[in-house]
Amino acid sequence: MNIALFSDCYLPSKNGVVTVIEQLRESLTKQGHHVVVVTVKNEQETEEMPNIYRAVAVPAGMGMKDQFFGFPWLPKVIKYLKRNNIELIHCHTEFTIGITGIQAAHRLHIPLVATMHTMWDDYYKFYLPAGKHIPLAFIQRLTLLFYNRFNAAVGVSTKAYNHLKKTLEARVPALIIPNAMDANKFSSSSVNENDKKNLREKLGIKDTDFVCLFVGRIGEEKRIYELIRASSRAVKQNNKIKLLFIGDGPAMVLCQESVEEKGIKDNVIFTGFLEWKELHSYYSIADLFMTASLSEMHSMTILESLITGLPIVARDDSSFYDTIHHGENGFLASTDDEITDYILKLASDKDLKEQFSKKSLELSRSYTPDLFVKKYLALYKYVLEHKKKNINEAELQVIIEEVGKTQ
Repeated sequence: MNIALFSDCYLPSKNGVVTVIEQLRESLTKQGHHVVVVTVKNEQETEEMPNIYRAVAVPAGMGMKDQFFGFPWLPKVIKYLKRNNIELIHCHTEFTIGITGIQAAHRLHIPLVATMHTMWDDYYKFYLPAGKHIPLAFIQRLTLLFYNRFNAAVGVSTKAYNHLKKTLEARVPALIIPNAMDANKFSSSSVNENDKKNLREKLGIKDTDFVCLFVGRIGEEKRIYELIRASSRAVKQNNKIKLLFIGDGPAMVLCQESVEEKGIKDNVIFTGFLEWKELHSYYSIADLFMTASLSEMHSMTILESLITGLPIVARDDSSFYDTIHHGENGFLASTDDEITDYILKLASDKDLKEQFSKKSLELSRSYTPDLFVKKYLALYKYVLEHKKKNINEAELQVIIEEVGKTQ
């Protein structure tokens, strides 16, 4: 099978979408399929990668680090796709590269599928120029028009599927394929007890401290201020709790000032941005993962937490329903105040923490790259066999569910 993946972010940029795309590309290639990526030129690119078409692009700005707006020339893209005998296009973006994917598929008369990775209802105000002045209804209308042009669409969670089919009322046949995480790649560098001890000493964390970890963009859309308020209340009730924030973003300075004002500076660590290959070491010294975000689709950091065997405390949101089982491997808080309560509960109950840890490891086995790529291959084959016509959503969903049962 010859497949083209279209995205406006790709290596060497690093984020959850890039991780998903690269995982899909690698898994498909290992199974003997020919995969090309159509994406943007990146200022940080140091060497040309094979089977990559890069369009001229400009930095996106608006606090979007390593993000670019592409300006692909359609005739060149079509020529490239023809040269690679592409049979199917899979879009991972709603921006210019995704629109080009739609145009190319129509010109070449080949099937077209998409994956919805981002809840733009929550993000557009922070990412688009003058976003705070754009009505939500306008964004939803554009999103609906975009996805209705596909032969099939994938939601990475129940939340994503419901947004497509219930909120937007999209006509496109849709199904759910959760993201996956390669546990071997994530934990490729072993972390022994001495490594953990050295890292904790470097960060000023004592053996008796209870470490609450957050990994992600330090920005409003992640409800980072609310998370700091909730976790700070836990620190004030239990001085053994340390808060570890990994990431960077526009809210960093205000978050640091807030911590100082609350008088808990000695219990809070901001590392700034870290390379992905370094993250496993930091997860390994944590006791739980915490987030107050309500804007996720299917969080890669939650998958990383499962692989590391961490209990998770999060705000109750349908994007977490398959990865966080309330009372089994974590807690889903209905309010920010409950985040405080649940952090304190796990910090004071070692047996419960261990119980949750084992369940997280167990759940992590449901999100393997092998199962992930099998589901996408089933989707691709179905769409190709039906030649873009008579795609039955219910039938397609059953096929994907059966793939999961045979794993």
